[in-house]
Amino acid sequence: MLQPGSLTTVSTDDGDDDRTVNRYWRPVHRPSDRSHSYYADRLAALIERAAAERTDETTEYGLLLSGGSDSRLTLAALESVGCSANTYHINDWVNDEAEVAKRAAQAVDAEFTFLQRDEGYQARSLASTPSVSTFGGYFNQSHAVGFEERLRSDVDVLFTGHYGDMLFKGNHLPKPPVDLGPLGSFELPMESACETVEEFVEHRTDEAPAYLDDALDRSIHDLYRSNVTQRGDRIVDHGVEFESLREAVLCSRCPLTNGTSHFFYYGTEQLLPSGTLFLDNRLIDLFLEIPIESLVRGNLINRAIDRLSPELAAIPHGETGVALKHPFEVHWLGSLATSFKRNQLPSSTPSARSTHGPWPNHAELIRSHPFVRETIDEHEPLIRALPFLSWEKVNECYEAHLLGENNVSALYTLITFLEMPVTKRVAKQQTTTTTDTPRVTSRELVE
Repeated sequence: MLQPGSLTTVSTDDGDDDRTVNRYWRPVHRPSDRSHSYYADRLAALIERAAAERTDETTEYGLLLSGGSDSRLTLAALESVGCSANTYHINDWVNDEAEVAKRAAQAVDAEFTFLQRDEGYQARSLASTPSVSTFGGYFNQSHAVGFEERLRSDVDVLFTGHYGDMLFKGNHLPKPPVDLGPLGSFELPMESACETVEEFVEHRTDEAPAYLDDALDRSIHDLYRSNVTQRGDRIVDHGVEFESLREAVLCSRCPLTNGTSHFFYYGTEQLLPSGTLFLDNRLIDLFLEIPIESLVRGNLINRAIDRLSPELAAIPHGETGVALKHPFEVHWLGSLATSFKRNQLPSSTPSARSTHGPWPNHAELIRSHPFVRETIDEHEPLIRALPFLSWEKVNECYEAHLLGENNVSALYTLITFLEMPVTKRVAKQQTTTTTDTPRVTSRELVE
């Protein structure tokens, strides 16, 4: 295991297996007692500097622009340093989210292009993206793959607002849930702190899909727990050492580690040169200075936009319907109201898969489009060849989804895995019964 933020030196002398590790940086949370406004000012200044250092006059830039705030802060930073990026919004139809994104582009006179997904978009994405997957996310998280040709012909470099929410909204931290039954559920805007390693592991894990249950000799929780150790105050999570449980929780799903899905970012990089202004060492250091309260309730992204571009801050957020310049409390209530309206009240959309947000309703898409069923059937021999998959339970999972269960995660995990070239190599290994080729177990695959 190579430690992050370190230099590893391996001796090349014959018979000498010595290895030295010089760890020059590790994430340490040292919050300072400052106001929300102070951190917003710092964020605005640092992301503006990052934009200035990553742009020049000879390059054509693009930006994937949503109706939210992370990409809008990127737009504000680019505009503030004189970089006029072409903006692109990807959606199934011209819904509320698309209209807000268009308004944001028009507010700073940026060129705006609407890129429309059709019903077969996700099926085509499945046919192409798993070939570059690294087990770091679902196939559909390579968000712009269907528009590669258009983007490559228009721009040299594509920016996204990726990781802004993880760094400056604390959306990955555990929060107390509130379940209102048929009315829906939501999380309270405060951290539900992990006090023990067991609570940390519980936060980091989900149940295995049913089609793996019989193959696993232990639960996902137990498998994960076996790879987390405590050395005094320090926590070692799958070989990566954190100063304390505080750092392990705070940084477990941030871009500092591989502990979260990163295929949106990695997949976009496979299309054309791309990146996000939020992956900057100065911004990560700022993140580690900010108290949890400011991360969760400080409204830092919105405040930073207001510093750089009051015109952009005057436009509503696509999810809350509230202008970004307003306080956090108003946005939180607006988010609850929007969620209730979209989930509980009648709404006019072109199809069941269509929503008023940036993403399709994948649960309904699976029910209305045959691409998941076709992928499962096409790979029946492969599923049967792998000892950790159950053909019968795969079908039960799919049929249960058609009858109303939400098995999007399990089904998208499965079809992404089935389409990955490495999976066919694993299956081939199962059928090779020589002493030199040991069988791959489900535990080894999960770990």
